Amino acid sequence: MHPIAAFAALATVLASSLLVQAKTYYVDDSCTKRDQWKGAWDTAMRNAKRVSTRLGSDTDTDFERVVKILFKIDRSDDRYKKIKEPFDDILSWTEVPKQVTAFETLKPADVRIFCDNDAIRQTKDFSDVHGPARWNEMLKLPPKKLERYRDVKKYTFPSTVYLVPNANEYISSVILVGEKPWCQQNPLPDGGNFNGYASYGGIRAVEEPPMIGNRPNVQYGQKTHRVVITLCDYLFKEKIDFIDILNPQPLIQVEDNLDWDNMDYDRRDMEAFESLIAHTILHELLHAARPDIMKEDEEQPGNWVPDLRFPDGIGDYPDIKSAYNWHNLKGMDTDTAIKNADSYAELGLLAMLADKGYTLRRVPQIDPNDQNGNALREQAEEAAKDGYIGKYVDITKRALWMVARRFMA
Repeated sequence: MHPIAAFAALATVLASSLLVQAKTYYVDDSCTKRDQWKGAWDTAMRNAKRVSTRLGSDTDTDFERVVKILFKIDRSDDRYKKIKEPFDDILSWTEVPKQVTAFETLKPADVRIFCDNDAIRQTKDFSDVHGPARWNEMLKLPPKKLERYRDVKKYTFPSTVYLVPNANEYISSVILVGEKPWCQQNPLPDGGNFNGYASYGGIRAVEEPPMIGNRPNVQYGQKTHRVVITLCDYLFKEKIDFIDILNPQPLIQVEDNLDWDNMDYDRRDMEAFESLIAHTILHELLHAARPDIMKEDEEQPGNWVPDLRFPDGIGDYPDIKSAYNWHNLKGMDTDTAIKNADSYAELGLLAMLADKGYTLRRVPQIDPNDQNGNALREQAEEAAKDGYIGKYVDITKRALWMVARRFMA
């Protein structure tokens, strides 16, 4: 299980143009310095490309069936084409050019990616924006002594707006009250862990002024509406699969560990591949491509509900405990799957597997009058719905030649 959530209750309405314009992104060195990062990032982006290519193919009947099982729609439905859009969005992003400091580099980025485990700084100097950690612990809030943490670099929203003393300007400051930053909460009381999360633009976001009083504002130039992806240490930690208690095996985290040339994954299930770091990265990129915009419920102030003016948001549905892994995805109706990030990310795994000759178990061609044959058909259909895959020699003939052609173009 990898609960990856947005700060939904503090999300804001982003400008609609942000959803369609090509974005820029920044990857922090807390990610690039990790041994698994490059392979995982490359796989995530390849999988986005693989999905886009297969969804754009008129001959890839295996992948159309995959979409049918996950999203309950086929190519004749207009929503089928919309599934492709967030993947194309991700593929259009460009990395921001490097500046003198990491802080200046990230300022214009629409999407910022960190693997810093929400590190909390030891220094109390709120003016230092160039250290490796983002969060400062503040004085506890009386009378309940609530914990408070401020993101001094303002890498992330949500934000609260304050009136600066002696200055007629509003600035934003990221403060969490009552809890630590999410990665710092691991392990959770229920035994789970956060792999990471995405946070969206500030609820009352304003542009940073160039000056605060008579002092230059170091935050000037920050992108007003931005999405921040934070990946926790837990995501990169080696984990063991104890399904076979007598022969526990490391969970697969990077594509190189799949050893395609020497391993046979026929009759394996999809959850065997969901431990890939690339799967979590693509999941978060999908959140960033289509932020799930929320608004305060007019009938129940304090509760937050989807803003229907922005119907294309991709969040974690139907709820944070039921939004992940094949056993939850397979039963989702179209309206739930079409706005659930892990349903899209699962397509990335299936497109990766298709490139290697695997797809969900096919239903054999059997005489419909053969009663035993009908039982076999039903078993195969259930196996596919349960996420079991098979290896087939004709996948390459039916679809992969298009993938090869487009990659060479």
